[in-house]
Amino acid sequence: MYMVLKNFLLTTVFLLLSAVPAEAQKTSETPQKREVIAGNMMMLGRDLCGFMHYDDIASTDFLATLPYVDKNRIGCMGCSMGAYRAWMLSALSDKIKVGVSVCWMVTTDVQMSTADKKREYGGFANCLPGLRQYLDYPDVASIAAPKPMLFIDGTEDHLFPVRGVKKAFEEMHEVWKSQGADDKLDTEIWDIPHSCHKDVQLKMLHFLDEYLK
Repeated sequence: MYMVLKNFLLTTVFLLLSAVPAEAQKTSETPQKREVIAGNMMMLGRDLCGFMHYDDIASTDFLATLPYVDKNRIGCMGCSMGAYRAWMLSALSDKIKVGVSVCWMVTTDVQMSTADKKREYGGFANCLPGLRQYLDYPDVASIAAPKPMLFIDGTEDHLFPVRGVKKAFEEMHEVWKSQGADDKLDTEIWDIPHSCHKDVQLKMLHFLDEYLK
């Protein structure tokens, strides 16, 4: 699925650092197993989501130390759980200059609602205990402002209802507008399921190319 991304990045003088190498993806755990791991960690007073974000920050810090990497031109992107990690990393690390997220944005109230016949209703793997008392998903993503950010979600995505996506996008645009940078936030809703097909990948790549060259 990501051959378009790989070929583009490698032929346009981008250095690609994958948080989940291709070989690992073939044998990676299922979402159900991931939820079990995350739930067990919570029972032990730990948080899988927090560990994941620290890993991504550490990976970015390492990348910025490499002599052949321009630390002023580092971006991140992802689809599904990778999208969640991408906008979280964009919010948490000043080293990230541009971010791209595909198929992961919603408001908590819609995510938890049973009215949309979703396949799931949140989960331990993306839960930071106590955070929702203060900040919702679009609030956290907006910490990345005024960085250039691209968010793509789908009308046929049964994990993230469009009404929740639109509400999240509206809230995020208000933040970018407050920073005089609304033109740097690109939010789009495509007629796609929970996926990252070729046309989406090309959109992602052109966005990165525009802001990282």
